[in-house]
Amino acid sequence: MANDAPSPQTPAAPPVPAKGGSSVLPKILLGCLGLVVLIGLLISVAVWWGARKIGLTDARRNPAAFAAKLVVAGNKDLEIVDQDDSRQTVTIRDRKTGEVVTMNAGDLQKGKLEFSNAKGEKVTFDAGDKDKGGLTVTSKEGTTKIGAGAAGEPLPSWVPAYPGAKPTGVMSTKTAGGLDGLVTFSTADPGEKVLDFYQSDLKAKGFNVERNEVKSDNASMGSLTAKLADKQELDVTAVPADKQTQVSLHYVER
Repeated sequence: MANDAPSPQTPAAPPVPAKGGSSVLPKILLGCLGLVVLIGLLISVAVWWGARKIGLTDARRNPAAFAAKLVVAGNKDLEIVDQDDSRQTVTIRDRKTGEVVTMNAGDLQKGKLEFSNAKGEKVTFDAGDKDKGGLTVTSKEGTTKIGAGAAGEPLPSWVPAYPGAKPTGVMSTKTAGGLDGLVTFSTADPGEKVLDFYQSDLKAKGFNVERNEVKSDNASMGSLTAKLADKQELDVTAVPADKQTQVSLHYVER
C-alpha cells in the first residue's frame, strides 16, 4: 500500500526583522542623475580597462570621457556638456532636470574615481591596495568600506564575534550619526546553536532579544533582533546552506 504521507520539506526562511530607517550605505549619489547613471559609469570604467588594452585612442586619452560616452549613448535623457582631456574629466547633464555630475578619472591608475556636482559635493571611490581588494566610498555623509578592505575594521565591542568564524563578506559605514555594518560568515554549527550563542551573550549584556526560528527534522533556521535603549541594535540571521550555516550580522550603533 502506497504511503500517502507528504514528504518533509525544508521550511521557509523566517522573515528578517525590518530595519527602522537605517542604511548600510550612505547617500552617495549627491542627488544627481540617479543610481542607474552612477552604476553605468562604474561599469563603463571596467569596460575602459579592456578597451585600453586593445589600443582605443579615446580610452587612453580620457577614460572618464570614454566611460561617459558609453553611458550617454544608451540614454537619450543624458548629454555630455564638457570634456577636458588634460584633466581627464567629463561632465554629464540630465536634460530633464538640468542636474549635472562631473566624473574625474585623473587618479584612475591608482584605483580612484571622483564624482562631484554643481554644489561642490563629492563622492570618491577608492579601490586601495589591489592585493587586498575591497572598495572605500567617501562622501559628505561618511565613509563606507566594502569587501576585503573592510575586513580589518573591528566589530563594535558589544557585537559578539562567533567562535572560530572568519568573515566572508564585510561592509561598514561610519557617519556622524554612528555606525552601520554588515558581516557574513559560515560555520559548521547548526543555526540553533548560532542563535543560542548570540541570544545568551546579548541578554547577558542587557539587550532585549526577540527570536524567530523554524525547525524540521533536517533543517533549522532563524533570526533574532537584539536592542539596547534604541542606541544599539543587532540583527542575526542563520540559514542552512551546503552542509553549513550561513550567518549574517547587521549592526547599528547610534
